[in-house]
Amino acid sequence: MSHRPETDIRRAEPPLHTPGASPEEQSRVNRLLAHERAVLERMVRRERLDGVLDALVRGHEELFPGTLGSVLLLDEEGRRLRRGAAPSLPESYSAAIDGFEIGPLQGSCGAAAFTRRRVIVTDISTDPRWETARELALGHSLRACWSTPILSGAGQVLGTLALYYREPRSPTTHELAAVESSAHIAALAIERDRNEVALRGYTERLALATRSAQMGVFDLDVVNGRLDWDDQMLSIYGVRREDFGGKYESWRDRVHPEDLAAAEGKVVEAIEGDRPFETSFRITRPDGEVRFIEARTLIQRDSTGRATRIIGVNIDVTDKKQLEAQLLRSQRLESLGRIAGGIAHDLNNMLAPMLVGPAMLRELVTDPEGLGVLDAIESSARRAASVIRQLLTFGRGTETPQVPLDPRGVVEEMLRFMQGTFPKNIVTSRTGVEAPWTVLGDATQLHQVLMNLCVNARDELPEGGTLELCVENVEVDADLARSHPPARPGKYVRIGVIDSGGGIDPRHMDRLFEPFFTTKAVGSGTGLGLPTALGIVQSHGGFITVQSRQGHGTRFFVHLPATLSPAAAAPPAPQEHAARGHGELVLVVDDELAIRRITQGMLERHGYRVLVARDGSEALALLGARGKEIDLVLTDLMMPGLEGESLIRAIRSAAPHARLVAMSGHVMAGPDGVEIRPLVQGVLEKPFTLPGFLDVIAAALRRAAERSGTS
Repeated sequence: MSHRPETDIRRAEPPLHTPGASPEEQSRVNRLLAHERAVLERMVRRERLDGVLDALVRGHEELFPGTLGSVLLLDEEGRRLRRGAAPSLPESYSAAIDGFEIGPLQGSCGAAAFTRRRVIVTDISTDPRWETARELALGHSLRACWSTPILSGAGQVLGTLALYYREPRSPTTHELAAVESSAHIAALAIERDRNEVALRGYTERLALATRSAQMGVFDLDVVNGRLDWDDQMLSIYGVRREDFGGKYESWRDRVHPEDLAAAEGKVVEAIEGDRPFETSFRITRPDGEVRFIEARTLIQRDSTGRATRIIGVNIDVTDKKQLEAQLLRSQRLESLGRIAGGIAHDLNNMLAPMLVGPAMLRELVTDPEGLGVLDAIESSARRAASVIRQLLTFGRGTETPQVPLDPRGVVEEMLRFMQGTFPKNIVTSRTGVEAPWTVLGDATQLHQVLMNLCVNARDELPEGGTLELCVENVEVDADLARSHPPARPGKYVRIGVIDSGGGIDPRHMDRLFEPFFTTKAVGSGTGLGLPTALGIVQSHGGFITVQSRQGHGTRFFVHLPATLSPAAAAPPAPQEHAARGHGELVLVVDDELAIRRITQGMLERHGYRVLVARDGSEALALLGARGKEIDLVLTDLMMPGLEGESLIRAIRSAAPHARLVAMSGHVMAGPDGVEIRPLVQGVLEKPFTLPGFLDVIAAALRRAAERSGTS
């Protein structure tokens, strides 16, 4: 059999040669050519494959009366023949052979597809190749069948073209030639359809890939400035197709003004140079949102080397930039936390006398001017202590125990604070659900978060406005959790701090949580409020999101994981009067002379007897000599020589009955990282206040008395 590998339908012609043909034969040839040309035109118009094949078969039947044509298509596995076109065959027969496996005894079509050769069966009733389907064919009055394999340009079997007859008969030379020509036309139609299906699938996969990668494709005609964007480019830039101008300026006008000169410079370099370019820039969407873009391109040039076309992609890397910024911020916080931890102990030792001293001196100073000086010293010391505490909080994370709590308590307390202290031209309110889920946290730390956010909001309302606290129950999906590691999807309580101020400059959005970054005037802010809030929230397993537009206010949302545990009871109210001792002997151990003096003075003024030691060795010596008399040991954790857990265990061994209170200007863990709180009866974090100091000492001695059965 003949075979033509060409697939260009514009050049396809039937392989018929009729030299010396009779007028009747030449007429048949002309009619066949006209018929096949009509079928090719259907293909050019991109009509459906079933319609093209149906027209091909009907035309052949008209050319050769008595013919019942059929096209069967081989499935993707190459095992079964499926219905293609059979307009004149009985429907019941076509349905019965749909799905027949190919093989040497599977009828004319099954054998032709299996052997890849033309199969001529002149009498179905006697031909062995119809053994499995003989009764089916004869039952539908089909007696002869000639089948030709339809082959692709690469020689792959695509299907079969068959001609059935209701009486036994053999083909003529002209009939065989016509069948071969029609089979070739059918191959063109089937291959074209499969290529288009494959192309559509590829295009759909490419579109899915570009959407998933946030990648848009553009095509710029350099000569006339015509610019074409695909749908993903329009989505990235936030532009509707009807609003897209289709010109170079349509891109230029959307580049961030600060990046425009550099981005255009890269375009000019690429056009005038000899290589493609890669660059990064920001764009401003119609809604004001700023996005980060990476561009990669190819340049097409004419025979003279002049650039004629730029084809490339824009990749939206905003999420990537945000994740990189979060990682960098975390690394900065970690480094700063290590630095803060190293200096906190010394700074807090210096601040302790400044906080406690004024309280003691007020008993001696009576004139207003002197009391004012003491107030100023104490206020400055408290502010310095707060800065150090915030450094440690966001650098190391909170280490206070977290319990189930009702977030309404924290929010209501913050609302009362704002209503009592914020300017009256700021209208405060609370909205949201009345029964939020319980969260696992520390009320003091969360109050600090809201305090920092609300004070920032207050500072953005110098002329007054509204400040709203909103509490909601929300479900955090995987996408939102993924953008705020290490958060996980699930139920969260979202606390919003929403102000009607002037909003945040987009240039500052990426630096909001950067330590020491502030837009406030010198002396008006430390740049630690937001980093501290972020550190606390992250230590609670949550995250913070921000929404802001200049002139339209700012919304901070604190997301805290919900818990099924019931909220814990509120802590008891603090004592109004400082506790006093009753002659108990206290051993004070600290390497700082100022701390020893101020601590000794506080204790002796409030009814205690005091021994002092400047390090662990002196303390153990005193315990060895007077251990039975000592009721309580108050010791620093970080001193030269014996310190931390080792010091605690040594004191416990030397004086098993004595109560232990640990002091530290850092965190409540020893140098080896062992948590100290379970090993002692009380904890004092420097710098401490006089009432707080005396309460801890009294509580430790009270617990000792209760255990020994004394009053």
